[in-house]
Formats: sequence, structure tokens, C-alpha cells
Amino acid sequence: SNPNLAIGYVIQKYSVATTVVRIRLLGKNSTGFANPSERALGTLQATGPGTLAAAATTTLTAASAAIQVGVPTAGQDVNLPAVGVSKGLQFWIVNNSAGAFSYTVKNAGGSTIVTVAQSKRALVVCDGVAWYAILTA
Repeated sequence: SNPNLAIGYVIQKYSVATTVVRIRLLGKNSTGFANPSERALGTLQATGPGTLAAAATTTLTAASAAIQVGVPTAGQDVNLPAVGVSKGLQFWIVNNSAGAFSYTVKNAGGSTIVTVAQSKRALVVCDGVAWYAILTA
């Protein structure tokens, strides 16, 4: 149910049912880009864009689009999925606010990972242990 936790992928197409397949195993430090069939940010993630709530907390899941765009009308929280189901996931948080309103991105435990101010963007990534962020200047 969480494709981002896959340890490999099938590399050969079969025209009939079979019990043996050719696969490529992903190494411990592999990213979603290790699979040449994947074109999205994060492993098997839809690119989006998703929409962040303007006046409420947004809770993302492992199935949420990688690109999340919002125009907050007040300071809002964005809750990330638990790290146990998020290894390899990446979210690009875009704040297009015309006012001085921010998105505060938090992990599942409620700790702040990054605050995305007006007209800023942040990339948050998960290694399966913790969330990390890069904020634009």
C-alpha cells in the first residue's frame, strides 16, 4: 500500500502470466530516480499540483502529490505523513501568498520542520527516519 517503500521493481514486461520475473533491486541509498520508468518527484509520487488549504490545516499522506501549492489567508500548518510510510517521499511546498502569511510544515509528531514564508518555496524530503527541508532564499 506504500510503493515508496518498495525494495525493487520489475524490469521486463511479460505478455502472459508467469511465476518468475526479472527485477532490479534498489540499494539502501537509492532514490526514486534509480528507476528509469519513474518521472515524478519522489518514488511513485504523483507530481500534482495539490492544493494547500488557505484557511485550515492541510494533512498530507503518502499518496499526496509531490507539488503542493497554496495561498494562505492566515498562518497555516501543513502536516507531513509519518516517517514510517514516507521513505523516499518529497514535497515541494509553494507559498503564493500576497500577504505576510506562512505555511508551517510539521512532522507527524507536531515538530516544525520548516516555515515557508510569503513567496517562498521549500523542498521537504524523508529518508525513512526523519524529514529534512531546504528553503529557497
